Amino acid sequence: MGGMLYSVNSVTLTADNTEVTFNKAFSDGGVLNVLNPSGSTGTGTITFTNCPKLDSNLATGKGGFAYFDNKHISLKFSSS
Repeated sequence: MGGMLYSVNSVTLTADNTEVTFNKAFSDGGVLNVLNPSGSTGTGTITFTNCPKLDSNLATGKGGFAYFDNKHISLKFSSS
């Protein structure tokens, strides 16, 4: 679950000038997997800024790059 990050409920992550390559999850979310347990109201923001390389990430389940079961998570890319 989540080749780089697996979180339940809330998450805040900022990646700046970071290469995100060759992550593999044997479930959902090749790089990011954020789950929201029933009845939870977790929130968060995941931001990638000035990341020169975001490739070759995969999952055997859903979401080659990201899978969010949580509708209150924001994913942002800037100059990446």
